[in-house]
Amino acid sequence: MEASVETAGLRHGSADRRTGERAAERTVERAGASRIGERTGEQAAPSRGSARTPRPRGAERLPRPGTGVRRRTKAAAVRLLDPKEAVALPFVALVAVLAVSRPAAVTHPDSRAALALSGALVAVWWGLAARLPTWHAPRPHRCRQVRDLIAVLSCLAVYPSLRWAVPLVHPGHCDHLLAAADRWLFAGHDPVPVLDRLVDPVTTAVMALAYACEWAPLLALGGFLWVRGRDREWSDLLLGLVIVQCLGYAGYLSLPAVGPWHGLAGRFTVPLGDVLGIRRYYLAHSTGVDAFPSLHVATIVLIALFAWRDCRGLFWLTSPLLVVIPASTLYLRWHYVTDLVAGAAVAVLARACAPRVNRAWDAAHRAVPPPRRSRTGRRRARDRRRTIGPVAPGPRAPRRTADPCRERPRPGPR
Repeated sequence: MEASVETAGLRHGSADRRTGERAAERTVERAGASRIGERTGEQAAPSRGSARTPRPRGAERLPRPGTGVRRRTKAAAVRLLDPKEAVALPFVALVAVLAVSRPAAVTHPDSRAALALSGALVAVWWGLAARLPTWHAPRPHRCRQVRDLIAVLSCLAVYPSLRWAVPLVHPGHCDHLLAAADRWLFAGHDPVPVLDRLVDPVTTAVMALAYACEWAPLLALGGFLWVRGRDREWSDLLLGLVIVQCLGYAGYLSLPAVGPWHGLAGRFTVPLGDVLGIRRYYLAHSTGVDAFPSLHVATIVLIALFAWRDCRGLFWLTSPLLVVIPASTLYLRWHYVTDLVAGAAVAVLARACAPRVNRAWDAAHRAVPPPRRSRTGRRRARDRRRTIGPVAPGPRAPRRTADPCRERPRPGPR
């Protein structure tokens, strides 16, 4: 019995000895592999039971260079700009670049005043954007309406600068091309000189007054929408106006023309006269390149299209201007018939695009998440963690006992 016990003990001892030897061999192998990895620059693969070295979280979260740049740029444009501002910005920037590069070309007082107005509007926009946290939000309505007015005024301020900017981009005039297009439309005849038989001082005064009433329907419809609080219709109307103006500027840059009073001056036999001085005023403030397309026709057609949708009573009230203003542009020899056709096409295009662009822009604005605001210290700590990895925690404060009164010294006897 005792011999069997001793034999079992020897067996258990030898088994323990073998297990210890195997563990020692494994330890030596791991140590050797780690030394070899240190020499060769490689790292030994950890075993199942060994603890792995934690990777810094910042290295995993850092994006690749260039990924998401287009997405961030699009999100920033949607977040910061309004559709009207995005459409008018290229022309405002073009005029600014030309004014800086060729300051000697800006000589007319209207052009200088327009540049000063553009600079003031940009400064006001920038100041309000920095001061008001709700400036880039779709609400409140007043901030958005102020932004709309600034965008429209900035777009309109480009027009006087075309007097000197268009000759720098496209020198010369294209009146002969527009006159040839009119003759092609009317079987070889010039339609504008045919109106000489209708020239009369009273007719000239009426046509001049009608030509000067271009902005009256726009002010009436815009005021109606503003008083009623119809912000979506208000925004559609102003975006359509900005699109019309910018397409007109593109036409002036591509086909600059003065008009029939200059291009067909030898074909007219009866002088118009100027009883009210309106024609003299327009000649003094004309840019000399604003024939194609006719923005008078484009504006009145655009207002009529929006008035038909938003206020039928105003449409019927201003419908005579829809006929008289295009007729006045031909009677006063400001535009060719081709200019009128192009202006009407521009208005139809702007009316179709403005509501769709506003809806798409609003949907994209809602889809872009607002930027998270954090304190400067937290932001710097987050950037530091992304760069150098997690920071080791510091010493913790001593834990307070359940009863803080025990730590205080008890008052002595009085």
